[in-house]
Amino acid sequence: DVVVTLCAGAVRDWLIERDALPDDPLVAMIPMSVRKRDERGAWGNRISMMIVPIPTNEPDPGKRLAKTHEYLRSAKERHSALPASLLTDATAFIPPAVASLAARNTVDILSRTRPPLNLVISNVPGPRTSLYCAGAEMVSNFPMSVIVDGVGLNITVVSYKNRVDFGIVGDREMIDDAWAFLEGARHALSELEELGRTR
Repeated sequence: DVVVTLCAGAVRDWLIERDALPDDPLVAMIPMSVRKRDERGAWGNRISMMIVPIPTNEPDPGKRLAKTHEYLRSAKERHSALPASLLTDATAFIPPAVASLAARNTVDILSRTRPPLNLVISNVPGPRTSLYCAGAEMVSNFPMSVIVDGVGLNITVVSYKNRVDFGIVGDREMIDDAWAFLEGARHALSELEELGRTR
Protein backbone atom coordinates (compact mmCIF):
# COMPACT_ATOMS: atom_id res chain seq x y z
CA ASP A 1 0.00 0.00 0.00
CA VAL A 2 2.75 2.44 0.95
CA VAL A 3 4.87 1.74 -2.14
CA VAL A 4 1.91 2.21 -4.49
CA THR A 5 0.92 5.38 -2.60
CA LEU A 6 4.48 6.73 -3.03
CA CYS A 7 4.38 5.95 -6.75
CA ALA A 8 0.94 7.57 -7.12
CA GLY A 9 2.26 10.69 -5.38
CA ALA A 10 5.36 10.79 -7.61
CA VAL A 11 3.29 10.45 -10.79
CA ARG A 12 0.83 13.08 -9.49
CA ASP A 13 3.65 15.61 -8.90
CA TRP A 14 5.13 14.90 -12.35
CA LEU A 15 1.77 15.47 -14.06
CA ILE A 16 1.01 18.62 -12.05
CA GLU A 17 4.37 20.13 -13.06
CA ARG A 18 3.39 19.62 -16.69
CA ASP A 19 -0.21 20.80 -16.25
CA ALA A 20 -1.38 17.35 -17.37
CA LEU A 21 -3.08 15.83 -14.30
CA PRO A 22 -6.34 14.14 -15.36
CA ASP A 23 -9.47 14.27 -13.20
CA ASP A 24 -9.69 10.48 -13.08
CA PRO A 25 -7.09 8.26 -11.40
CA LEU A 26 -4.46 6.64 -13.59
CA VAL A 27 -4.50 2.86 -13.94
CA ALA A 28 -1.52 0.65 -13.09
CA MET A 29 -0.70 -2.97 -13.77
CA ILE A 30 0.64 -4.43 -10.53
CA PRO A 31 2.16 -7.94 -10.43
CA MET A 32 0.93 -10.02 -7.48
CA SER A 33 2.34 -13.26 -6.13
CA VAL A 34 -0.09 -16.19 -6.27
CA ARG A 35 2.33 -18.58 -4.59
CA LYS A 36 0.63 -20.70 -1.92
CA ARG A 37 2.10 -21.19 1.55
CA ASP A 38 3.31 -24.69 0.73
CA GLU A 39 5.05 -23.38 -2.42
CA ARG A 40 7.30 -20.91 -0.60
CA GLY A 41 10.96 -21.58 -1.28
CA ALA A 42 10.19 -23.37 -4.57
CA TRP A 43 11.94 -22.25 -7.77
CA GLY A 44 10.24 -20.14 -10.42
CA ASN A 45 7.73 -17.30 -10.45
CA ARG A 46 4.03 -17.66 -9.65
CA ILE A 47 2.57 -14.25 -10.42
CA SER A 48 -0.61 -12.76 -11.76
CA MET A 49 -1.30 -9.20 -12.89
CA MET A 50 -3.81 -6.84 -11.28
CA ILE A 51 -5.14 -3.84 -13.19
CA VAL A 52 -5.79 -1.26 -10.45
CA PRO A 53 -6.62 2.47 -10.37
CA ILE A 54 -4.13 4.48 -8.33
CA PRO A 55 -5.32 7.71 -6.65
CA THR A 56 -3.23 10.23 -8.61
CA ASN A 57 -6.26 12.55 -8.43
CA GLU A 58 -6.24 12.68 -4.59
CA PRO A 59 -4.33 15.70 -3.19
CA ASP A 60 -4.50 14.63 0.49
CA PRO A 61 -1.74 12.09 1.34
CA GLY A 62 -3.80 10.40 4.08
CA LYS A 63 -6.79 9.93 1.81
CA ARG A 64 -4.45 8.82 -0.99
CA LEU A 65 -3.08 6.05 1.26
CA ALA A 66 -6.59 5.00 2.34
CA LYS A 67 -7.84 4.90 -1.28
CA THR A 68 -4.76 2.91 -2.36
CA HIS A 69 -5.44 0.39 0.41
CA GLU A 70 -9.08 0.08 -0.68
CA TYR A 71 -8.22 -0.31 -4.40
CA LEU A 72 -5.58 -2.97 -3.70
CA ARG A 73 -7.76 -4.85 -1.18
CA SER A 74 -10.59 -5.04 -3.70
CA ALA A 75 -8.27 -6.17 -6.51
CA LYS A 76 -6.70 -8.88 -4.32
CA GLU A 77 -10.14 -10.16 -3.35
CA ARG A 78 -11.11 -10.45 -7.02
CA HIS A 79 -7.89 -12.33 -7.80
CA SER A 80 -8.22 -14.69 -4.84
CA ALA A 81 -11.56 -15.86 -6.25
CA LEU A 82 -9.67 -17.49 -9.16
CA PRO A 83 -7.48 -20.56 -8.71
CA ALA A 84 -3.79 -19.63 -8.94
CA SER A 85 -3.18 -22.58 -11.28
CA LEU A 86 -5.85 -21.48 -13.79
CA LEU A 87 -3.43 -20.08 -16.37
CA THR A 88 -0.76 -22.78 -16.00
CA ASP A 89 -3.39 -25.54 -16.11
CA ALA A 90 -4.93 -24.09 -19.29
CA THR A 91 -1.63 -23.68 -21.12
CA ALA A 92 -0.65 -27.26 -20.33
CA PHE A 93 -3.33 -28.43 -22.80
CA ILE A 94 -2.56 -25.97 -25.61
CA PRO A 95 -0.11 -27.29 -28.25
CA PRO A 96 3.08 -25.15 -28.38
CA ALA A 97 2.53 -24.11 -32.02
CA VAL A 98 -1.00 -22.86 -31.24
CA ALA A 99 0.20 -21.06 -28.09
CA SER A 100 2.98 -19.37 -30.09
CA LEU A 101 0.56 -18.24 -32.81
CA ALA A 102 -1.89 -16.92 -30.20
CA ALA A 103 0.89 -14.98 -28.44
CA ARG A 104 2.04 -13.38 -31.73
CA ASN A 105 -1.52 -12.41 -32.67
CA THR A 106 -2.17 -10.97 -29.21
CA VAL A 107 0.98 -8.82 -29.37
CA ASP A 108 0.03 -7.69 -32.90
CA ILE A 109 -3.47 -6.64 -31.80
CA LEU A 110 -2.23 -4.91 -28.64
CA SER A 111 0.39 -2.99 -30.62
CA ARG A 112 -2.44 -1.38 -32.63
CA THR A 113 -4.66 -0.51 -29.65
CA ARG A 114 -4.13 1.54 -26.53
CA PRO A 115 -3.70 -0.72 -23.50
CA PRO A 116 -6.18 -0.20 -20.62
CA LEU A 117 -3.43 1.01 -18.29
CA ASN A 118 -0.97 3.87 -17.90
CA LEU A 119 2.00 2.41 -16.03
CA VAL A 120 3.43 -0.66 -14.29
CA ILE A 121 4.30 -0.69 -10.58
CA SER A 122 6.19 -3.69 -9.18
CA ASN A 123 7.10 -4.17 -5.53
CA VAL A 124 9.62 -7.00 -5.15
CA PRO A 125 10.58 -8.16 -1.64
CA GLY A 126 14.32 -8.69 -1.42
CA PRO A 127 16.67 -10.14 1.20
CA ARG A 128 16.74 -8.73 4.73
CA THR A 129 20.40 -9.63 5.18
CA SER A 130 23.53 -8.42 3.35
CA LEU A 131 24.53 -10.01 0.05
CA TYR A 132 28.15 -10.34 -1.07
CA CYS A 133 30.02 -10.95 -4.31
CA ALA A 134 33.71 -11.94 -4.09
CA GLY A 135 33.80 -10.45 -0.59
CA ALA A 136 32.30 -7.09 -1.57
CA GLU A 137 28.99 -6.20 0.12
CA MET A 138 26.14 -5.14 -2.10
CA VAL A 139 25.08 -1.65 -1.03
CA SER A 140 22.08 -1.03 -3.30
CA ASN A 141 19.98 -2.99 -5.76
CA PHE A 142 18.45 -0.78 -8.44
CA PRO A 143 16.08 -2.87 -10.57
CA MET A 144 15.77 -2.57 -14.34
CA SER A 145 12.48 -3.55 -15.91
CA VAL A 146 10.76 -3.20 -19.28
CA ILE A 147 8.21 -0.96 -20.93
CA VAL A 148 5.78 -1.97 -23.66
CA ASP A 149 4.09 -0.08 -26.48
CA GLY A 150 1.54 2.37 -25.14
CA VAL A 151 2.69 2.05 -21.51
CA GLY A 152 5.48 4.56 -21.10
CA LEU A 153 6.45 4.11 -17.44
CA ASN A 154 7.59 1.20 -15.28
CA ILE A 155 8.40 1.75 -11.61
CA THR A 156 9.98 -1.26 -9.91
CA VAL A 157 10.78 -1.13 -6.21
CA VAL A 158 13.04 -3.72 -4.58
CA SER A 159 13.56 -3.97 -0.82
CA TYR A 160 17.03 -4.77 0.51
CA LYS A 161 17.77 -5.00 4.24
CA ASN A 162 16.14 -1.90 5.77
CA ARG A 163 15.70 0.14 2.57
CA VAL A 164 13.93 0.19 -0.78
CA ASP A 165 15.54 1.03 -4.12
CA PHE A 166 13.55 2.48 -7.02
CA GLY A 167 14.18 1.56 -10.64
CA ILE A 168 12.33 3.89 -13.02
CA VAL A 169 12.25 3.16 -16.75
CA GLY A 170 10.40 5.44 -19.17
CA ASP A 171 9.73 5.64 -22.88
CA ARG A 172 11.62 8.75 -24.02
CA GLU A 173 8.80 9.51 -26.50
CA MET A 174 6.32 9.79 -23.61
CA ILE A 175 8.43 10.72 -20.56
CA ASP A 176 10.69 13.74 -20.99
CA ASP A 177 12.36 13.46 -17.56
CA ALA A 178 12.20 10.24 -15.53
CA TRP A 179 14.54 11.61 -12.82
CA ALA A 180 11.70 13.86 -11.65
CA PHE A 181 9.80 10.78 -10.43
CA LEU A 182 12.48 10.24 -7.78
CA GLU A 183 11.92 13.76 -6.46
CA GLY A 184 8.18 13.10 -6.52
CA ALA A 185 8.65 9.87 -4.55
CA ARG A 186 10.81 11.73 -2.01
CA HIS A 187 8.09 14.39 -1.66
CA ALA A 188 5.36 11.72 -1.28
CA LEU A 189 7.45 10.00 1.41
CA SER A 190 7.91 13.24 3.35
CA GLU A 191 4.12 13.79 3.19
CA LEU A 192 3.49 10.33 4.67
CA GLU A 193 6.17 10.86 7.35
CA GLU A 194 4.54 14.13 8.34
CA LEU A 195 1.18 12.40 8.40
CA GLY A 196 2.61 9.74 10.74
CA ARG A 197 4.06 12.39 13.07
CA THR A 198 0.82 14.35 13.31
CA ARG A 199 -1.30 11.24 13.95
